Parts: sequence; structure tokens; C-alpha cells
Amino acid sequence: MFLNYDNTFLKTYAHLFTQPHIVIGDYINGVRKKYLNVVSYITIALTLAGFYTKKLLSGNFRYFANSR
Repeated sequence: MFLNYDNTFLKTYAHLFTQPHIVIGDYINGVRKKYLNVVSYITIALTLAGFYTKKLLSGNFRYFANSR
């Protein structure tokens, strides 16, 4: 369900990064099939951010967190 065949997550991410006003306007006006569901998008984005943060704070990158 989250990673469907047409990969709407990447399409939504790319459009939100390049044309956020169009994506928001389309979503408000009812064009929702073209983009990923808001809850699914936030869930996937937070999961990827969590994995990235976990990787960043472990292993060779640990000194960035303790470099005060």
C-alpha cells in the first residue's frame, strides 16, 4: 500500500520540493489520486528520517553528535 507500483511517494516528494503551491492547491481542490495520501506520506517521510538519523548517529558519524 505504501510503496505502490506507480511510486506516488517519489512523485509527491518531487512535486512538493519543486512546486509546493501547485500540490497544495490541487489537494485542496480535490485532485488527490495524483498524489500520495497525506498520512501515508508523513509516515514514510518520518520513517526514512528516523532511519537516516539512526545511521547518522551510529558508527563513523558519531563524532558529529558529540562535537560541542
